[in-house]
Amino acid sequence: EVGRQARLLGAGLLTLLPWQVVARAALVASDHAELGRGGRWLVGLESQSPYATFNLEAQRSTQHFQELGQGDLPRLRYQYAGNVSYATQAYGTFGLGLALLARFDGTQVRTLSANYSARVFERSTLTMYATRALRGSTNASGHAIGITVLVPLEANRVASVTGNTRAGVQDLYGTVLQNPG
Repeated sequence: EVGRQARLLGAGLLTLLPWQVVARAALVASDHAELGRGGRWLVGLESQSPYATFNLEAQRSTQHFQELGQGDLPRLRYQYAGNVSYATQAYGTFGLGLALLARFDGTQVRTLSANYSARVFERSTLTMYATRALRGSTNASGHAIGITVLVPLEANRVASVTGNTRAGVQDLYGTVLQNPG
């Protein structure tokens, strides 16, 4: 990739490991007119089966690595993330996630999330989620909790209602959508 002030060159590898696990790795180098040269690496593992999935990823950058279009945004030092989900036939799908990231400006963020989705009534879906940002370097933390109900109607119409709360503010949205066809 080439921009006005920066150039990037990268390579990646995907391979299938035993137990249907996909491994990925990548290296990227950047050359920025003001920052100089930098690099980033990424490694990850993921697997999907009819009932369970997981995804783990780690990436780390040098201080002078700059993505195209990043501008003056704080540069990423490292990011580690993972999620797992499990689907049951009788009780729905459960998921958990964790992410840790740090930037070179000293900002750190840690998030935990959980979600649940299940079929309700004959064709409708109920989805619930909760996310918690844990105290990082800014001593800021917060949470969000939400529920969505999706109801298919006849003639390619879908209705949904979403409610959530974050930082003491509650939102409620209702939507009816007409799909073509």
